[in-house]
Amino acid sequence: MARIPVKPSKPKPPVKSPVRPKTTSPVKVVQKQPKSQPKEEKVSGLSMLQIMRFTPDDTRYRARTEITIKKYNPQAKTRAGFPGVTAICVSDKGKPQRPHKCTIAGKEMGKPISKQKAVVVDCDCPAYVYWGSEWALAQHGAARIKRGNGEAPDARNPAYIPHVCKHLYALMLLVRREGD
Repeated sequence: MARIPVKPSKPKPPVKSPVRPKTTSPVKVVQKQPKSQPKEEKVSGLSMLQIMRFTPDDTRYRARTEITIKKYNPQAKTRAGFPGVTAICVSDKGKPQRPHKCTIAGKEMGKPISKQKAVVVDCDCPAYVYWGSEWALAQHGAARIKRGNGEAPDARNPAYIPHVCKHLYALMLLVRREGD
């Protein structure tokens, strides 16, 4: 068999690799990213409107028809300086009339109570504790357990619905109507 002559090929030039600067430390250079807007802190809890929606219809009715609000203070502040609202609520039904102190405090500075994303509520009436409002609201961050024993209201509020008493509902209606 005859061989086919092969033309000698030109040698290929060496491939130039990118020149990397020699570094003495293994630190990577990271480009700075532009600063973004500061994020709002996430506030946990329930808003006043959410609490009002959870409140049963019979409590809403009694709040509108039986409660008189006295000593309303829309400019109250908490010890930490958060905005709040306080009032003394009296039931028109029954004798003797017992005054109940109701408070609604915001969790954000500089916003009126009606515009807050989360509020903390409290009332010193027995219904607020014994119908399970205090415990259910505390599970959502909307109350602190002050008067109850900390047990779940399995008999009176088995679904653990976070609602308020008629005194707090009447105060919430007034706050929404007044508009802070």
